[in-house]
Amino acid sequence: MGKLEYLHHVRKQPKNSLDTARQIIVYYQNFIPAMIEQIYLNIDLDNWDLALEACGRLQSVYADHIDQLLALLVHELLIKGNLSNSEEYMGTLLKALDRDEPLNHEFYFSVSRIVSRLSTKNAK
Repeated sequence: MGKLEYLHHVRKQPKNSLDTARQIIVYYQNFIPAMIEQIYLNIDLDNWDLALEACGRLQSVYADHIDQLLALLVHELLIKGNLSNSEEYMGTLLKALDRDEPLNHEFYFSVSRIVSRLSTKNAK
């Protein structure tokens, strides 16, 4: 994981860090941090199909993980523009936040900031 973080944040090589994440997942199939990094790296490389596939694998290991739900919500808002599914993901995300991070107000703020920046002002 250290090599992955170094390649992604210091060297700015998301493709190499994605390869490292894949290698970690091959050796440790249920290692959630590597799966989360794989989701974010695929989003960073604009590979939404692979990001959704990684979300599905994470769903099979840990149902309703916050990062997975956030990635699905961003996909619905940005790529599909489907507000009805976005509402469902937002409700599930809020339940997951209440379950996993009930006292982390900074995390609530960061999630709400992402959603508010992606939402349109003219939504009906």
